[in-house]
Amino acid sequence: MGPEPQGRVAIVTGAGSGIGRATAQLFASNGAAAVGLFDVHKAGLDDTADLVVAAGCEAMPVVVDVSDAEAMAAAVSNVIGRLGGLHYMINNAATMTGQPAFPEVSFGQIDRVIGVNVGGVLIGTKLAHDHMAANGGGSIVSTASGAGKIPLPSDPLYSASKAAVVMLTRSSAADFATRGVRLNAVCPALVDTPMLAFSVEGSDDLIDALKHAPVMTPEFVAKAIFDLAVDPNRVGETPSVLPS
Repeated sequence: MGPEPQGRVAIVTGAGSGIGRATAQLFASNGAAAVGLFDVHKAGLDDTADLVVAAGCEAMPVVVDVSDAEAMAAAVSNVIGRLGGLHYMINNAATMTGQPAFPEVSFGQIDRVIGVNVGGVLIGTKLAHDHMAANGGGSIVSTASGAGKIPLPSDPLYSASKAAVVMLTRSSAADFATRGVRLNAVCPALVDTPMLAFSVEGSDDLIDALKHAPVMTPEFVAKAIFDLAVDPNRVGETPSVLPS
């Protein structure tokens, strides 16, 4: 799909590393006017901002927790006010459960995984929809996971949260489209990111299994996200992203 975002504004959550960083760079290198960068880690955000600016694009890094509705509303409003609009929303921020997994996991970790992976996507999607529907439309892409379609016994909580993202996308897309807002999600298999390293920490069995599994680069997945975001004909899709 050819680049569309000339002069347009994107927000990417989880932009401090991995898929979010690669996606922000891709929007920048394909002519976006500006990219709002959301993450809870300032150091990673600053590094991503430098890369976006080096690609000739304005960057607005914002330290924000995507599960905090009030903070997200303020952050999105500030981006729109400073950068002049919002045309693409990439709900990418996520976390895995780590060890121990469900059901031994603490209630606090359950709240965190669901709050970020489900709540963060719901909040980001609503905020983007409300602006886009009133301002000529736009495109929202969420990062789900292959674990949202196929059970992940090593992390049932993460798998359940990503299945929620898949169903939110499929359930809402037709209604959103009547207001000019395209809603899609990607479902990647294993990706070489800091989150993957966190997910296997303390599990020798998972570490050994990953030695024999194909792992994609963040850039590979970012391309799938970008293509879905800019293609005006794609609505309500939740494609799997697999190693080529």
